[in-house]
Amino acid sequence: MEKIRYVLRALADLFFPRCCAVCGDSLRLREKHLCTCCLAEMPYTYFWKYPNNPVEQAFVGRSYVQVGCSLIYYTDSYRAMIHQLKYNSNVEIGLWLGQMLGERLSERLIKENIHFTLHCNSSLQVFRMKNFFQHFIC
Repeated sequence: MEKIRYVLRALADLFFPRCCAVCGDSLRLREKHLCTCCLAEMPYTYFWKYPNNPVEQAFVGRSYVQVGCSLIYYTDSYRAMIHQLKYNSNVEIGLWLGQMLGERLSERLIKENIHFTLHCNSSLQVFRMKNFFQHFIC
């Protein structure tokens, strides 16, 4: 089954090549969304490791937030990846980034014994009114 999937992916890449969301180079068979070089150079913030990081400080006095963090710095080269998520409705990149952040953030949440709920309004009417793709993902 694995070999069949591998051959089908290779055939699909031959006719419809997948491109890196950052640099635009062709992706290899085992790569997903980003090429190995762009993934290795991803500008992680590491805010999930530190309490009182800049994201949490931005909410002080505005709202009660126990933990706040961001996965990457918004640099020029990685702007294209976020643009694909937000404006080109690329759900897969959003889910992939969310999974990466969730894996990293879970260590801190378990260590600090923090329980949380996420509120997402998945109404299509709200999606159309606000034109935010993020509401549709939830």
